[in-house]
Amino acid sequence: MYFKIYKESVGVFRFEFETVHGSFLFKGIGAFRSVDHCMKGITYFKSQSMYDSFFSRETDSGDNPYFLLVDQAGKRLGISDIYSSFTLMEQDINDLKNQIYAAPVEVILE
Repeated sequence: MYFKIYKESVGVFRFEFETVHGSFLFKGIGAFRSVDHCMKGITYFKSQSMYDSFFSRETDSGDNPYFLLVDQAGKRLGISDIYSSFTLMEQDINDLKNQIYAAPVEVILE
């Protein structure tokens, strides 16, 4: 698992969290002015991901599960992909809690 920072055509930076196979797990909602600001956001995600309250379990209009990453005030900071089952979502949340702190960061500036 690793973070991927990328630059959008409008000049802002965003990040995603992916598996080693390139599967998307979640993306940060915010847009950042620089790679340094993006790294600060990632540092915050790493420090908060051990707390279950950081993960808000949700369902879409078709009752498909997904999760939001939220701060203590309930502000949305990240969103996951849609899952086919609650079991798979919970497995990914547990994997995130155990692995995100040591996850490397890949910066793509293309």
